[in-house]
Amino acid sequence: MSHGLVTDTRITREELLALRERPVHVVGAASAEGVAVLRLLTALGFTQLTVHDMRERATLRRAFRTTHGAYSRTEQDEIWDTLAPTFDANGKFGDDYLATIGDAELVVLGQGWYLVDDNRRRLVEGIAPDARIVGMSELYFALHGGPIAGITGTNGKSTTVALTEHLLQYAEVPHATAGNERSSRQFLPWIDEITAGTWALLEVSNRQLLQLDRSPQVAAITALTPDHLDEHGGIAGYQATKARLFTGQAASDVAIANADDPDALAAALQSPAADAGRLVRAGVGAHAAPSVTWRDGELVAMDMPRIGADGSLSGEVVLATEDDLNLPGTHNLRNAAVAAAVALACGADPARIAPGLRSFEGKALRLQLLDTLEGIEVWSDIKSTTPEATVAALEALTARPNVVLIAGGDDKGLDYAALAARIVAQGVRVVAVPGSATTKLELELGQLPDGAARFTLVEDLEQALDRAFDGAASGDAVIVSPAAAGFWTRYLQGGSSLQKLVRQRARALQEVPGQ
Repeated sequence: MSHGLVTDTRITREELLALRERPVHVVGAASAEGVAVLRLLTALGFTQLTVHDMRERATLRRAFRTTHGAYSRTEQDEIWDTLAPTFDANGKFGDDYLATIGDAELVVLGQGWYLVDDNRRRLVEGIAPDARIVGMSELYFALHGGPIAGITGTNGKSTTVALTEHLLQYAEVPHATAGNERSSRQFLPWIDEITAGTWALLEVSNRQLLQLDRSPQVAAITALTPDHLDEHGGIAGYQATKARLFTGQAASDVAIANADDPDALAAALQSPAADAGRLVRAGVGAHAAPSVTWRDGELVAMDMPRIGADGSLSGEVVLATEDDLNLPGTHNLRNAAVAAAVALACGADPARIAPGLRSFEGKALRLQLLDTLEGIEVWSDIKSTTPEATVAALEALTARPNVVLIAGGDDKGLDYAALAARIVAQGVRVVAVPGSATTKLELELGQLPDGAARFTLVEDLEQALDRAFDGAASGDAVIVSPAAAGFWTRYLQGGSSLQKLVRQRARALQEVPGQ
């Protein structure tokens, strides 16, 4: 879907640099993408930069700190000081937002530009018909001087990107990584300083794919389940958007898919690399070669294609065992298979996969064990914003006698029947915060035997933690896995973080005599 603007046109390095003395506008002054683009264009000597943001100038610095948590306070101050002159001289904020957007010859939009109806309308009406429009991801493709690997997926992509990065680092494969989260750093500002031949490892969202008309040399998908349906006109549109990562590949490239997910595999099958026999099926159990799969407790690569002079790994190569993987859950076996396949396609030594897996401790906020309080495990899975992701998290905790799930938030047009069924089947107790998705989950539970009795609604995260620990005993687990949108913004950004609340509870227990 275009949402009213053509945002997936290509731009070359030469075309971009030709605009250094022409009016270039960046929308989103304090966003992670907007700041990365502004830092790049400033370093490249662009002289007519204008930056736009809905927020008032006085509030930008606080917003900037929120979106740049991956940087220290000192680093944040240095970045801010570099960009502040542009904000002050050529910033359009608050009531002046988009006031001069019609003057732009090039507009750089953030991936979520169309999410607010009024903002979308103003951009569609305000940008000149002959202006070029690009996103941050297109600039990575336009400017990076080496090969690119891209990973997408409804669930698991952040963990898989982090694990792939770790495997590449462990195997000493030169690379630079750009994630799609606020906890990620972008290397775009210093992209010209990267050594030729270095791999770019990109986490690519569905919204970024709408801004791209090209594909990486190595493209991988972790899962494809319903999400963001309202943005894509339904499930078919969402699936077609995810497939965009593959459709622009060459026959000599490598496509990788979680083959246990039929829709993810269908997306990767649209790659020309698939027609050339260079589609790698990753997963658990037997799959046709080329493949990287878990079989009888071992991770095995079969006829693995690679990019460049190294050629393919012929025959069967045992890469690791399940004991080498520290991440719980079957879904993480699949993530690890995809990550290993990407690393191998980029040239990693097969002998480095097992020690790389052993030394990976997991991705923050993705099924992360925060603490154990009085024998009760506290797990953070707050990046899981779909019911399918939360089902996978619950399945990973089946060995615990009892599990308490803290969930809830805004609905994205998703089905909560499978999550409700998992809750009842596993005997999970649910403590939920308000939201439209919460209402849907409550209704689904109400239709199942014993379902309604397992559901409790509270006002906020602090109350949810209090209620979750009531009745929990040593050996049990409390997991925060929203299964919905809006949880992070509503319950964490504006107040205490989950880790802070858990630390406070731990200190309180230490202060109680006899604890």
